[in-house]
Amino acid sequence: MKRTTEKILMTLAIFAMATVVADQGAPVAAEGKGEKKPGACRPAPHPHGFWHSECFETPREKGGAGGGTSTPSEKDFAEKIIPAADDLMKENLSLDSACVDGANAGPRGETCQRSVRDYTALMFNIASGRVDPGCPITLAVQGCASTTVAEAVDELADLIKSKKASNCTLAAECAKAINEGHAFRIGGL
Repeated sequence: MKRTTEKILMTLAIFAMATVVADQGAPVAAEGKGEKKPGACRPAPHPHGFWHSECFETPREKGGAGGGTSTPSEKDFAEKIIPAADDLMKENLSLDSACVDGANAGPRGETCQRSVRDYTALMFNIASGRVDPGCPITLAVQGCASTTVAEAVDELADLIKSKKASNCTLAAECAKAINEGHAFRIGGL
């Protein structure tokens, strides 16, 4: 079953993405008007390593994967971002915990587990507002067909669920391109 951009956006709205400021990847305010300009994207994604660290800085009882000896640097990580990412992971890959099942997926050398880790980083980037699902992307160099982040969410989930090593490698490369910001370098973005 395919998920739509609208469904993803509605899920994320529940978690108060409006608290994310424009320089963290939310839609940009129109000049001089203080309103959001439709279609404007200013992505500021983080790679898997960042989100993996955030998970291990958050106690398990708050949805994290670690002992919680320090505070995650991402605002509202335990309160809003983890629950939103968990919902996205449940819907798209049938995994319960973005931190435990996703960001820490193992074994490390297994191709499909790597794709799950990179996909999880994409879910955290969306859940945090650092990447807007409606943003246009190009993943042709990596070999994916998606033209928006929302399309990539579906395409990558389907590739991962196939459990074929070649598809998992493709999913990992495409997710990584989004998470590192390379996929957004189109049309002057």
